[in-house]
Amino acid sequence: MRSEFNHHAHLAAVESSAAPGTRPHVAVLFYRFGPYHHARLKAAGSRLQVTGIESSNVDPTYAWDLVEGADGFNRLTLFSGVAVNELPASRIFNRVSQVLDQLRPQVVAIPGWYDRCSLAALRWCGSHGVPVVLMSDRKSVV
Repeated sequence: MRSEFNHHAHLAAVESSAAPGTRPHVAVLFYRFGPYHHARLKAAGSRLQVTGIESSNVDPTYAWDLVEGADGFNRLTLFSGVAVNELPASRIFNRVSQVLDQLRPQVVAIPGWYDRCSLAALRWCGSHGVPVVLMSDRKSVV
């Protein structure tokens, strides 16, 4: 049986959980913002209050030009000028917790569970009862 996520139903559920007249706050984590991340966050920002959280503006894997701006969403970078994989796990977990404590999002979207920033966000969500959306480019069969 194939399990498919109904994005429209989930978005409606998130929107209905917000106070009347407000847009729900969603934090979306990415390792580093590339051109398509910016476009996706901008589109989501047209319906939700979005904070895009970039783990680092340095990425040894992708040599993208620095993508500036935050049209339609709030933006922050956890660690500037250093690749996250060079940092101790305790520093990463503390920084992610500190940022999410300040933002208090209603939902957090993470790009998988492969990196420590995603794991830190998942842990924070579990301890605060905040729903998590796992973003993945793969389809799974259940």
